[in-house]
Amino acid sequence: MPKGLKNCLKAAFYMLMSFLPLSWISITHVSSNVKYDDSNFKLFHLSLVPLLMACLYSSYRLKVAAFVKKYRLLIGSFLLLMIMNFISTGVNETVSPLAAMYIVKNLIYFTFFILFAGMCLMLFELDEKIKIISSGAFLSVCVFIVVTTFTYKDGIYIVELVKNFATGNIMGLRYGLFKNLYNGGALERDSDFATALINTITGSFIFAHFLALYAYYNSPSRFYKILNIITLIFSFFFVISSISRSNIIAIVFGYFCYWGLEIVFNKNMKIVFSLLGGFIVLTLITILILSSSGAQQALSGTSAMYQQRFGDLDENVRWQMNSQALQIVFSNPKSLFFGLGSGALLYSNQYSFISNDKSIHNFIIGSTYQAGIFGLVLSCMFYFTQLFCLIKYAPILSRYKKVFVITGVMSVPLIRQMESGNSGSLTLQEWFCLAFFLGFVLSTLNISSEKRSIRLTSNGFVAKSLLQT
Repeated sequence: MPKGLKNCLKAAFYMLMSFLPLSWISITHVSSNVKYDDSNFKLFHLSLVPLLMACLYSSYRLKVAAFVKKYRLLIGSFLLLMIMNFISTGVNETVSPLAAMYIVKNLIYFTFFILFAGMCLMLFELDEKIKIISSGAFLSVCVFIVVTTFTYKDGIYIVELVKNFATGNIMGLRYGLFKNLYNGGALERDSDFATALINTITGSFIFAHFLALYAYYNSPSRFYKILNIITLIFSFFFVISSISRSNIIAIVFGYFCYWGLEIVFNKNMKIVFSLLGGFIVLTLITILILSSSGAQQALSGTSAMYQQRFGDLDENVRWQMNSQALQIVFSNPKSLFFGLGSGALLYSNQYSFISNDKSIHNFIIGSTYQAGIFGLVLSCMFYFTQLFCLIKYAPILSRYKKVFVITGVMSVPLIRQMESGNSGSLTLQEWFCLAFFLGFVLSTLNISSEKRSIRLTSNGFVAKSLLQT
């Protein structure tokens, strides 16, 4: 690999890992007239520069082309979904002010996804890939802590985070802490957008967490193992302290994917005994806590906070929002076939879009709401192709040491598309997770193919030698 290309890819990876958790920081404000202003340039957009520079190298372009060819069904379904969104927007007389920005943002993030995939494919070929992954995951934690220490207005951010978490101050964790980080403008006045940013930030740490876990198992030295342990501890705490249902479910689902695949394909019974031992220890700790009035009082706020967040899932307003969206789509033939247009929100009146309306908290239902029955079909193709890739390539991944940990990153797009408020869209964090996993799979397939070719060539040479003898 050319040295210039290698440096570009490493720079892009480090920039993405460092800047994705800093999604509240804007380099410049492009627009301030649209609610949920995603049109600002953020720090992580700078990673596009080294990726575009990498496009100057033919080897990188070939990797990108190979990725597109391999996953053409996934890529094609998403592009058709965006085309259908464009058509449905033109058909509808009254459209959301977010319509143009929604399509443009998705296409930009899709371009990032393709470039990410080429980057991952090239990085997996490097001998020092574990060192790069370890350093990148560690940077995501360190840069976040350093930046928040300097930008937080009232004290030290990490200290205040621990205090709010220990006392169960859900309003402080969901709104107060992060609003003190924002760089002015309408963001400080919009608590709903504050919550969306919290979910996006902590989603980045799920990705860093599973990368650090994979790198820990494959680290070449004790130094990198220590880096990964630090990353694992802080990233896990940042996720659970956000009280984001989708992200907490995602990190738990990621572990279950990893453990389940290890047990089924690798017959790794150590995990079964470890889980059993962990359950026994957790049970004993719970008993000790319940038997101590002081411990109960100290943890009462935190436990009540989690009970409040997860205790009313069956009565969650998101179920009502999804139900309302489907009722509107199936209310007349026009909305059934064309939906309500790109970026459409749930509205108060049938033909008015107002600032207090909400986005659909489900990728498939959101796509159906925006692009009708065609959006439903295409979004299902896109989503279940991801799930199919996870299941299809599991036997191949099982041949390599602790590779199933990588499947944990897929929990971010799979869960958040079903639970978060992306309204038929994916955040850049989710695109990055998807690119990383699919790039890793394709790299593993290429390695398996090369080994098979070498083995067949070797066998053929031996057979030819025997015949000549």
